[in-house]
Amino acid sequence: MAIVKCNQGHHYDNSKYQSCPICSGEKKCSGPFWNDDNPTSQPLSVDKDKTIGVYREQRQDNPITGWLVCVQGPERGRDYRLYAGFNRMGRGSDLDIYIGTDEKISRECHCSVVYDYKKNRFLLVPGKGSMTFFPDRETLLEEPKELHLGDRFYIGGSAFEFVPFCREGVSWEEE
Repeated sequence: MAIVKCNQGHHYDNSKYQSCPICSGEKKCSGPFWNDDNPTSQPLSVDKDKTIGVYREQRQDNPITGWLVCVQGPERGRDYRLYAGFNRMGRGSDLDIYIGTDEKISRECHCSVVYDYKKNRFLLVPGKGSMTFFPDRETLLEEPKELHLGDRFYIGGSAFEFVPFCREGVSWEEE
């Protein structure tokens, strides 16, 4: 068994697959697959006959920094946790924030919410070729913009409101 990395950054077992099973659509991020671009996704560890997720470790190593709440669209009322670094959003099940029911949202990374722990701030970053509107439905997001409590942005047929946990005077920096 050899774990190799494809051009898209996915890791897979080349003794089981001739090419990346995620890129080819053969697998939906199950089994021991992870992506270097997603610091919160981790490989699963196997203990004899059990597969054990590393969810508990993720929460300790990468604590929550904020939330998004869907305020309009098919997933209205649902919340999404944000972590340090990139939180990629889209309809792809391999993304950090999976919004599967809005067909107008890209399967690729539609946009990202980034928490910069060094500056203790959040940024909304547009995806490639996808239309993200911020701060209203009329203004196309063309470059990263800082997010603040209560800001809304619009992708596909959905609207999301931003709620930070990390803010002025509150961060996860070591004391």
